[in-house]
Order: sequence, then structure tokens, then C-alpha cells
Amino acid sequence: MIKRKLLGQHFLNSKTIAESIVSEAKITKNDVVFEIGTGLGVLTPLLCKKAKKVISVDADENLIRKAKTTLSDLDNLVLKSGDGFKKKDLFSIFVSNLPYSKSKDAVEWLAQRSFSHGIVMVQKEFAEKLVAKSKNRKAISIIATYAFDIEKISNVRKNNFSPPPKVDSVILKITKKNDMDKKLISTINEIFSYRRKTVKNVLFFIANNIENEKGEYALDIGSGSGYLTKLLSENFSLVVGTDINCDVLQHQSSYKTQNLICCNGSDALKIKFDFIVCNLPYLATDEILDIATDGGAEGFEIPKKIFDSAKNSLKENGKFVFVTSSLSNYQKLIDYAQKLGLKTQIVAKKKLFFEELILVEAIN
Repeated sequence: MIKRKLLGQHFLNSKTIAESIVSEAKITKNDVVFEIGTGLGVLTPLLCKKAKKVISVDADENLIRKAKTTLSDLDNLVLKSGDGFKKKDLFSIFVSNLPYSKSKDAVEWLAQRSFSHGIVMVQKEFAEKLVAKSKNRKAISIIATYAFDIEKISNVRKNNFSPPPKVDSVILKITKKNDMDKKLISTINEIFSYRRKTVKNVLFFIANNIENEKGEYALDIGSGSGYLTKLLSENFSLVVGTDINCDVLQHQSSYKTQNLICCNGSDALKIKFDFIVCNLPYLATDEILDIATDGGAEGFEIPKKIFDSAKNSLKENGKFVFVTSSLSNYQKLIDYAQKLGLKTQIVAKKKLFFEELILVEAIN
């Protein structure tokens, strides 16, 4: 039992669901099926009835030894122990009840393999990541949707597994449309990792430069984690945090604050502020995939809307502080702020790995 938990494996115990998986796989006598996770052998004999050949791999050597005994009458079955994602076997169809701990590895491995299609069972939350749209997309979402057409087949309740997992599962059909190489996959992962690290660096950079600001009313546009909103609450009588992502506001934990409003910029607010701060989504992108960082064309499209909103919420002589980057057309942002009648100056800069953060102060 301990080893099963370490592998993140929950064995399917429903023959009905196993038969459904095999049916959806559309296996013919010309197909070689590659199965990762032999498990208790519920799927394997059903696959053998349909396929020319089945290669079934399990990381648990004891399960493979048992399967070699119980499934010894299947002439078209090849059983292997070890890490299936390191095997080099050729196959046309992939079938697996993926170990939860290996789901991401599996998708990246399959993205690099040439095959027709597959049926996989994954944790419901992971399935949602694979098909996520726009603001919720992760690196694995980009990889999966580029490499495969993904179709949801059905939900599977957790009581159909031994031992039962804590969450339900989803059966997906994946049809290969593009092969990817390891370097491309690594690059995508690095980009998303860099974005996460950059957000933290930007917050600390802003915090170091606004911690002594004082006044009556302050606004944090793009409150996110609530870090800056919480910081401002120490020196202002009233602090409001806004964010376009309602889920982020609802799940603030470490820096939970009051007066959080889900809206674009300050569009839902009627009061004027002495001080406004914004960690702009400044990256130049053709498509808005991550609303925390993507600023649209030239890194200007989304910040422009925020500027328009912030200008309308500033008191006379109020201060608007925003961060941008050398990766965007930051001079265009500064010029636009001046066009709105704001007096601007660059007050701080910070070099990161391959960009320079730029903090700008704009007085109304």
C-alpha cells in the first residue's frame, strides 16, 4: 500500500468503465496498444482482445510478476516493468489510467511521440488544466492543446478505484495533431516559470519604493495576492484593492485584506484616491493568455485601459505609481500618461535576468 501511494496510483476496479475505455479507443487488429499502468489487469485483457499487440508497463515489479501469471494465456501481450515514460516502443494507440503524480510527465512524453490517438484517465482538476482557456492557462495547457485535440468522454467517480482517491477522475480522448521536441517543451515550461518568479520580484520592487507613502485613500489595481494592498493599509486610512480575476480575490490567504472589488481598473469605484499603485500586465503579447502579465500588443493595449481608469480616480495632485519593463514599449506608456495630463518621471529601475523593471511616478 505504501508503494502505491508513492507512485500516486489508484487501480481501476470497474469492468464496466474498463469496457467503455476500450470501446472509445477504437482499436483494430492492425493496432499496437501501449498501456502504462498494468495495475490489477482490468484493462489489459480487454485491450488484447481488440489489438494486434499490447505492450503493458508498470512501475511496480510485483504487479508485473503477478500479471505474467494471471495473463499468461494472452499471446499478443508484452509485459514490462519500469518507467513507461522512458520506453522507446512504437505504438499507434495509447491507453492509461495515469498515475496522478505522473500526469504532467505523461502529457509531455506523449507530446514528443508519434501515434494516432489515446484514451487517458486523469484527475478531474488536471483535466481542467489541460483544456483551460485564456487567463487560467498553464504551461501544460499550452503543450497539451498544441500537441492534441482533446475530447472529454465521461466523468468517473472515485469509488471506482482501489484505493479510492480523494477526487473524481475524467476520461479523455486525445488525438495527436502536432509532434513537439523536448527543447520546445522545456522552453514553454521555462517561460511560465519565469513569469511566476517575475511577479514576485516585481511586488518586492514596488513595495520597497512605496512603503513610506502616506495619505487618506489608496488604491491597489491588480491586487492579486493582496501583498501591496496589505502594505498600503499600514499608512492609509482606507485602502481598496481591485482585480479583474474574482477567483484570486476570493482566495487571498497570507495577505487577506478588506475592501476587495472585482472590476477592471477602478471602473466600479466612485471615490477619488490620493495614491494609486499598479503592477501592470506589461509583457508584449499577441494574445492575452495570462492576465497577470500579458499586456497585449507592445505591452500597451491593457495598460492603456488601466491608465484611463486610474486617471479618472485620482485626486488633484494625486500620485499614480506603476511598474513596466524593458520588454514592453515603456516609453509609449509614459507618453500616453503625459497625454492624459499626468506629470511623469522614472523613479527606480531594477535589472532582472533578461529584463529591466522600471517604476514610474505620475502626478495628476
